[in-house]
Amino acid sequence: MTKHKKRYTKRWTWGLATTAILCLTTWWMPGEADAKTGDDIRITDHGARPNDGRDDSNALRRALDEASKTGSTVLIPDGTFEIRHDVIIPAGVSVRGEGMAILDGRKHAGMPMLKTGTSKTRNLTQVSGLVLRHVGMEMRGKATDRMAFRDNVLLDGEPGTDYLLVTHGSHTVERNILLREKGQAGRGIVTYKTHDSAIRHNHIGDLSRRALLESKVPGMRTVYGKVDELRRRKVLTTTRTGDFVTGINVLNGDERLTISRNLVHGERTVYARTDDGQALRRDHVLYAKGYDGMRIEGNLFQGWANDPTGGVKVRNGNGASIVSNVFDDVGLLLYVYGDYPDKKDWRLTNTLVLDNLYIGRTNAGKWGTGFSYTQDFHNAGEERTTVRDNLFAHNVFRVRPEDRVLIDERRLGMKTKEAFALYANRLENGKPIPGGMLNVTDRQHRLIRQAIDPLARPLPRLAD
Repeated sequence: MTKHKKRYTKRWTWGLATTAILCLTTWWMPGEADAKTGDDIRITDHGARPNDGRDDSNALRRALDEASKTGSTVLIPDGTFEIRHDVIIPAGVSVRGEGMAILDGRKHAGMPMLKTGTSKTRNLTQVSGLVLRHVGMEMRGKATDRMAFRDNVLLDGEPGTDYLLVTHGSHTVERNILLREKGQAGRGIVTYKTHDSAIRHNHIGDLSRRALLESKVPGMRTVYGKVDELRRRKVLTTTRTGDFVTGINVLNGDERLTISRNLVHGERTVYARTDDGQALRRDHVLYAKGYDGMRIEGNLFQGWANDPTGGVKVRNGNGASIVSNVFDDVGLLLYVYGDYPDKKDWRLTNTLVLDNLYIGRTNAGKWGTGFSYTQDFHNAGEERTTVRDNLFAHNVFRVRPEDRVLIDERRLGMKTKEAFALYANRLENGKPIPGGMLNVTDRQHRLIRQAIDPLARPLPRLAD
C-alpha cells in the first residue's frame, strides 16, 4: 500500500486543484448583464424583408454595423431571410431571433457562415433563438473572449462542412439542435484551443429520443417547438436526421472543457453518401484529442458502428473524467498515437472512467466494443509514450451473451499493467467483470481516484 500512496499523493494535489477550477468557475455563462446596454436594432429597419426571396446579407451587415456603435442587440423577426454571403458579427454585438426567425443560405454556392469579429476588448457576443438553414457559425475568439451560442436549430447543412466551429476563449454552447438528413453528412460541433468552455444540453442527430432532453432540460421544449414548426411547414420531413461524420470533435489544445448532458445519435453505417455520390467515412460519435482537463458527463451516445470506426474516441491527453454516460451500442476507445511533434503529447494520463452504462447489442466480443485501450505502434513506440494513472470504476454493462464483455488492452504492450486499474465494474445483474488489466483493492482505488479527480461523483444518466 505504501508504494501506491507514494505514487498517487503527488498527483492528488494536481487533481484537486484542477477539479476545483472546473467546478468552482461554474463554466461562466454569458447573460444579459454582460452585454452593453443599447436600443435593440431590427434587421427590417435596414432594408430586410421576410419571405421575399431576396438576399438580405447586406441588410444584416448594416444592422450589425449600427449595433456595433452602441453594443446593441440585432433582432431577427419571425420570417425567412435569405443569406447568400458570409456575415461578420462585430465584437460585442449579439444576434437574437424572434419566433421562427430563419436565416436561409441555400442559394449560396457553398454554405454561408456567420462569423464573430475580433476586438482588443473582451468579446461577449451571443447568438440565440435562430433557425440556421444551410448556414453555419464560426466563433473564433481570443483567450479573453466569452461568447455564447444557444437555443438555435441548424439543418440542411452542406456535406463535408462543420455546423459550429468554436476556437480560443471561454465559450458556452447549449440547448441547440443540430440536424442532418441523408446526403448532408458533415461534422456537428468542433472546438480548438478553448479554455473553460461548456458544450451542454445539445441534441445532435436523430430525433427519435428527443423526449429525454425535452423532459429534463429547462428551455429545450421551446427549441423543439421550432423543430415541430419546421415539420408543420414541411421543411423537415423525417426523423432520420443523424447523418453526421462526427457529432462533437475536440480538435486540439482545449483546456478544462465540459461536454455535459448532450444527446448525440447518428447513423450506424461506416460510410455516408452525399447527394452527389461522394463517400465520407464516419469518424466517431465524439472524437477528442490533445486536451488538458476534460469532463464528459451524463451524455447519451448512440449510432455509428459499434467497432473501432465508431464509438467515443479519446486520445493523447491528460485529465479526462468520463462519468455517468450511456454508451448505447457504441464503445469507448482510449488511444495513444505518435503524430504530435512534441513528444510530451504522446500520453494518456489521469483518465477516470466512472459509473457509465454500456449497452451492447451488436458485435459482441469484437475489438472496438466495450471499453478498450490501444496504442499505435507504427508511430508511437512504447518507450516514447506516457500511459499511467487511469482508472475504470463502477461501470455497468448490459450485454448478451454475458461472457463477451470487454474492458481490455488490445495491442497494449505497455511496460506495466498498472497504467490502468479496474475496480468494481460489473454486469447489470451484479456479476463482477475481472477485465484484463490491474484489479485494485479498495484502498488503492480510493488513492487513484483522489489523484485523478477527487471531486468526481456519479450523476443522473439521461437514460437507463
